[in-house]
Amino acid sequence: MDIEQTPTFTMREFLRSPKRASAILRTGKKIAVTSNGKPLFTAVPASTNAATLSGKDFAHLVTKHDHESDLSERVDEIVYGI
Repeated sequence: MDIEQTPTFTMREFLRSPKRASAILRTGKKIAVTSNGKPLFTAVPASTNAATLSGKDFAHLVTKHDHESDLSERVDEIVYGI
């Protein structure tokens, strides 16, 4: 049984080889990034099922009136899923 290895880049390699890192991420693999031999972060591919928003998604929002609640909270719910 062959266990797939996560590619590891040093921070320098990651910053100097964006094309190589991008090619790996496009295949669906994660990249472990290290600094001085210690794990720093993991780069993960973008979600393929990410929501796409347009202006129509915000058409129902109106300018806040004095008696209404803060609409920025609703925008955060739509955009960031909070």
